[in-house]
Amino acid sequence: MFERHSRWHDLRYWLKARLPEWQLQATENAESLRQRLDEWNRALASQALPDARRARVSRLVLERKNRVAAQRRNGMKVVRRPVGSGGSATE
Repeated sequence: MFERHSRWHDLRYWLKARLPEWQLQATENAESLRQRLDEWNRALASQALPDARRARVSRLVLERKNRVAAQRRNGMKVVRRPVGSGGSATE
C-alpha cells in the first residue's frame, strides 16, 4: 500500500511540475489558431464583397474612427442609441 501511495504522489508531483509548460503551450496554440482563423475570415470576407462596396465600407470605417478620435480629443463621450429609438440628444 505504501508503494502505491508513493507512486501516486510521484505522479501528482510530476504532473504539477509540467502543468505550467502545458498551459503555456495550449495558450500559444490557441492564439495561433485564432490568428489563422481571423486571417481566413478576412480572406473570405474580402472575396464576398464587391470592390466598390469594399472601398465604401473601408471609407465609412475610417470616417467613424476619425469621428470617435475627434470626440475623444475634445473630451466628449460617444453615446450610442439603438437605431430608430426616436429620441433626440436634447431630450
